Amino acid sequence: MRRLVTLVLGMALVFGFVLSGVSGLPGARAAGQPSQWLFFPFVPNGSSIGDTGPWYGSVTVQNLEAEPVTLRFATTAAPGSGGFSVTLQGLGS
Repeated sequence: MRRLVTLVLGMALVFGFVLSGVSGLPGARAAGQPSQWLFFPFVPNGSSIGDTGPWYGSVTVQNLEAEPVTLRFATTAAPGSGGFSVTLQGLGS
């Protein structure tokens, strides 16, 4: 009797696995087009938060590719005003 229960449970597990499609899932795919935008939600620059501060933040970017990358920093509070650009050389930070 115990052997029959074990056999039925084993078959149920195998059957569930096959029906779930897990065995037929493809592997990871390469991204078709790299992203052109990266948004940082908040990087303080002399900001006071509550009764504390001023707080200062930084953004560190590393270019892992051989080609140069141009970075443009701007505020989302007033798009198009101010900001600056930096070009990272290949394999630089």
